[in-house]
Amino acid sequence: MNAIFGEYEWPIYTVTAVFFILTVSGIFFNSLIVIATVQTKSLHNSCNVLIAFCAVCDILHQTIPIFGLSAGSFAILSIGIDRFLSAFIPIMFYSAFQYYLMFAYTVDKEVICIPPEAFYDSAKTLWSISSCLVNLITVLVYSIVWIVLKRQKNIAQMSRIFRSLFIIMMVVVLGWSLTMAGVLVASMILKLQGMQMYFLHEAVGLFVNTSLALNYLVYYKTSSEYRYAFRRQIKGAAKFIGMEVFSSVRDDPTMS
Repeated sequence: MNAIFGEYEWPIYTVTAVFFILTVSGIFFNSLIVIATVQTKSLHNSCNVLIAFCAVCDILHQTIPIFGLSAGSFAILSIGIDRFLSAFIPIMFYSAFQYYLMFAYTVDKEVICIPPEAFYDSAKTLWSISSCLVNLITVLVYSIVWIVLKRQKNIAQMSRIFRSLFIIMMVVVLGWSLTMAGVLVASMILKLQGMQMYFLHEAVGLFVNTSLALNYLVYYKTSSEYRYAFRRQIKGAAKFIGMEVFSSVRDDPTMS
């Protein structure tokens, strides 16, 4: 019986296995971020809700790519704008009404296995360029907020959570930038086709998919609020299976 993918069979299986591990890890850890946000009252504010929404977008990136693929970048930018408004116009920000808007649009088309291939012809180039612009604006917004928070010494709690966000932003933007650069080089300069394009997309896709799986670990390391929420999750899971971990749930942000 001939191999399904011919000479590319084992490379494709290897790439698929790596992406499967990253996908499962990303869905698992981002789901824990969403659950922690729902369960922890101290995380029920606009910034943390946007973080949870960003985690949902990252999950959708792994399961419904054509939506989550672009939503994640804009979610990261939305968090930066949220912190920008809270730092520059706090009174107006906290007293404003909240409006929620959702647009749904579906097209009856065949599913394409590689997310970038859902964009045809010039649409792929426009998507890549717009994603790069969003990342540049995101870095600019976060940098401005970082400078403002550094000067305002009386908002230590906001500075702590923003430090976590800044690290997440840099990891995600770096992953997206490397991925978008690879897509642009492949489509505009090298003009690759067929399996060559497939393998290049898979290679550059490793950067962004790895960054999506690291969010949980970064929040655990850099934020006492998320560390407290995650430790509660770990303790609850361990208790469920009959194990004993952590003599007490420490780093409770409400006790500091």
